[in-house]
Amino acid sequence: MTYLLGIDVGTSALKAALFTPDGRAVAQASRGYPTRHPQPGWAEQDPADWWGAACAATREALEQWPVGGFIYSAQNLVDGEQTMSM
Repeated sequence: MTYLLGIDVGTSALKAALFTPDGRAVAQASRGYPTRHPQPGWAEQDPADWWGAACAATREALEQWPVGGFIYSAQNLVDGEQTMSM
């Protein structure tokens, strides 16, 4: 069976969800990360926190619904007004 893994990098947490091709969610997980405010009006996040959250949430989602076999991936990253496809 084919499954799709969706990852949403939000402003305070990352969500990973595993879907069937017809759009049914079969597993999901979320991991938060901090936003730092080094001075008034500033907000910063560390991309290493995003990566750690992506790894942990993906691992948890896959443990909830073991797919077995291989996972093929295509990424489309969207951050506000910016989009990057890999």
